[in-house]
Amino acid sequence: CWLHLDYAHPASAEWLSTTPLLPDSVREALSGESSRPRVSRQGEGTMITLRSINFNANSRPDQLVTIRVYITDKLIISTRHRKVYSIDQVVNDLQSGAGPTNSGSWLVEISDALTDHTSEFIEDLHDKIIDLEDALLEQQVPERGQ
Repeated sequence: CWLHLDYAHPASAEWLSTTPLLPDSVREALSGESSRPRVSRQGEGTMITLRSINFNANSRPDQLVTIRVYITDKLIISTRHRKVYSIDQVVNDLQSGAGPTNSGSWLVEISDALTDHTSEFIEDLHDKIIDLEDALLEQQVPERGQ
């Protein structure tokens, strides 16, 4: 069972603060206090905090988005505030019947999606740096902001 929440939404915040399914430390961790990547054992599950490139409109990519996950062998609860586009890939796979079938494969698929999006961004950034370097070597300095 996977439950994905926006921790800032009032109904989600209420559920997170009152659910008996989670240890107190997990409820706090899922509520968005820390964005530092980490992995820690919490009761019968594992609490994982991951970050990714911010692809949201009107946002800078260096303002990373965070996904927090509490995972057991039967339950996955993930939270975020800003949209994490990598999650859409996993949701689409699940809706098409090709998604993960257990907690471990879900974690692998989320990690792969986060890594793929980050790799694509880094490749694009690398290409832009090469173009700027070539332009500089040719003495064609672009206008500020380009």
